[in-house]
Amino acid sequence: MARDVISRFYLLQAVAGTAYWVALLIAPDTRVWFVREGGDRDSIFDLLPADLTIYALGSLVAALWSRSGDPRTPTAAWLVSGGTLYATLHCMGTARLGGGSWLAVALMVPSSAGSLVCAVIAGRLNAGAGDDAIYRVAREAGPLWNIVKTLGQIVIFWGSFLVLFPLALSTIERAAGLPAFEFPAQRVLASGLFLLGGAIALWSAWVMATVGQGTPLPLDQTRRLVVRGPYRYVRNPMAIAGPLQGIAVGLALGSPSAMLYAALGWIAWECAARPSEEHDLEARFGAAYLRYKSNVDCWRPRWRPWSEPEDDRDC
Repeated sequence: MARDVISRFYLLQAVAGTAYWVALLIAPDTRVWFVREGGDRDSIFDLLPADLTIYALGSLVAALWSRSGDPRTPTAAWLVSGGTLYATLHCMGTARLGGGSWLAVALMVPSSAGSLVCAVIAGRLNAGAGDDAIYRVAREAGPLWNIVKTLGQIVIFWGSFLVLFPLALSTIERAAGLPAFEFPAQRVLASGLFLLGGAIALWSAWVMATVGQGTPLPLDQTRRLVVRGPYRYVRNPMAIAGPLQGIAVGLALGSPSAMLYAALGWIAWECAARPSEEHDLEARFGAAYLRYKSNVDCWRPRWRPWSEPEDDRDC
């Protein structure tokens, strides 16, 4: 499972990186989206050799090595991760100080975060963590530290997937001549949905940090089975809140592609992440999790909160 995740991610990244440069070559008008304001649009090709070598070719090598179980996979993964992080910081500096496009930042931030996570997982696999290396229980810590870590993850997630990426999609739509849709009370509806999703997400995160003694991140997950707070009503409140907020952002921008992106994110979680996550929870918490799973639905909230049995409260 973990090797497949790494291999598929880096293969997708290699293809996307190559497709990016092909698009710039065959569609010159798109180059202006990725250079500083008033700059020479052809200057972007100064980055071509390094980008194709480290990002595209490096990702391809990491994908192939991960697929074959090569012990050199972490080396390739960290090389790609370092290069991707450097490129991301460069894009941020250009956009902030040089009037560059935030579209490049929106594209690079998820890539940088994914590369870093995959590099950590590859290292854990090499250390003998097994095929469940994508999951790691948080180290024992006080509630304050867990809250700080969780808030940091929320800032990165919201900033990347609820701000930068939707704005990038909206920018592409406008550049393609597609107008934003509008209707009465659009912003009011979008604000209401975003606040609802945000409240659910923050409540869930608080419970995971304080009761679960961990964070929502699989590589730093809870030490205890979380069946309190919103988890008494539905098993995956954060998986509901995220797409809800994404749809709200797309609605506020009047961007169909941003709303579609949020819906596809939910489908990807349901098909790719949920099965392995539930398998991990069952392996760690056994009968307590199975009892919870049989009483609380994955997506349909209960009208009445579920009460955990006394025997499960120490899990």
